[in-house]
This record gives sequence, structure tokens and C-alpha cells, in this order.
Amino acid sequence: MEKETFTDERKSIIGGGHQIVTLGITVVSGSGELKAGTVLGKITASGKYKPYLKTNTDGSEEAKCILTADIDATAGDINSSAYFHGEFRKSALIGIDTEGEGMLNDKLIFIKEEV
Repeated sequence: MEKETFTDERKSIIGGGHQIVTLGITVVSGSGELKAGTVLGKITASGKYKPYLKTNTDGSEEAKCILTADIDATAGDINSSAYFHGEFRKSALIGIDTEGEGMLNDKLIFIKEEV
């Protein structure tokens, strides 16, 4: 059995014992410098990801996943990875709102409130 190790930034995002599932993604150019924990939406036309925002109208208005690492997609598309299942600390997520939290929960990405 192979053991997965997590960087400090990944440890701070993970909030519970649910199995973590990550998949490779492409973050679209122009998204800027993004931190691990950024909530992402998927652009319908290209299949690429960018920060979720409920007022977007290109498909990324639906929260789909959570970025696993810091990246810079200012000047070009960046291949990275994102969490598609697991339990995560709400305080570590960037760009989350009530609607986005509901969308992620529907996709089995659970958001945990700290006590």
C-alpha cells in the first residue's frame, strides 16, 4: 500500500476523515495567482477551471472542486489538481459562499465548520 504525504498547505485544508479524491485539471489563463483552497468552477465551453463566482455566466458560477496547491495562472493555462471528494475546513477555503457550499455538498465535498 502506497502512503500519500501532504504538504502543510494541504493539511490545513483537509477537515476530516472522508477519503480524499483528487483529479488533474487545467486552470485557465488569466485566473491570476491562486492559493490552495480556492473554490473552482468549470468553464462550459473549454472544460477548464477558474475561481468560482456565483455571478459568472460561463459555467464557473457552479462550484465544482477545490484547488490543491498554490499556482500562478496569470499568463498561461496551468495544469494542476483539485479535490473532488473529501471533508474540508471552511475557514481554509477561498471564495466559498452559502450557494457554493451547497453545490460542493451536493458533489460529496463536505465543508466543516470549526468549533
